[in-house]
Amino acid sequence: MIKYLINNRHCNGFTLVELMVTVAIMVIVLTVAVPGFTSIISANRLTNQANEWLSAFHLARTEAIKLNQNVRLCHSADGIQCSAAPAEGWLGWIVVPEIADPVVVASGIVNADQLILVSSSALSDQADIIRLSPQGLVRTAANAPLNATLRVCIASGSLEDNIRDVEVRSGGRARVVEANSGGTCEAPAN
Repeated sequence: MIKYLINNRHCNGFTLVELMVTVAIMVIVLTVAVPGFTSIISANRLTNQANEWLSAFHLARTEAIKLNQNVRLCHSADGIQCSAAPAEGWLGWIVVPEIADPVVVASGIVNADQLILVSSSALSDQADIIRLSPQGLVRTAANAPLNATLRVCIASGSLEDNIRDVEVRSGGRARVVEANSGGTCEAPAN
């Protein structure tokens, strides 16, 4: 009986070799999976920020038509009033009617630690303000047509498509385009 108990104890555990093989396989799987998972998270952050800004554009256009007055979608550092974006990119945005004492319709912030938002020269020249007319058209302060692009990017060469360009056209249309900049976040073309 004692012999049976002793032999039975040796059959119930893992050997050191089995444990080492299991740990080695786990390390290999994690080494392969973690970089892929990181790029998925980064791509989702880019897409989320671009879609948030695109939604803000559509809201501003809808408000302009609904209120039958000009509405601004602009850079805002404080979430209260429009301001020109600093050289390092947009910090946030607001949607606000173009009246004497406007009430902010919507606002958003940019996670500047992970993403960079830079505008094309056409938008920068307009103090980072997109004006939407009561007809839903995109205009400058002088009421001229405005075509501009806002670039959302991650300064990383490891992500295949590290840019989402939100292209805004004077007819009131906007779209998101994926691109790769080779790891840089330069201002986009108009």
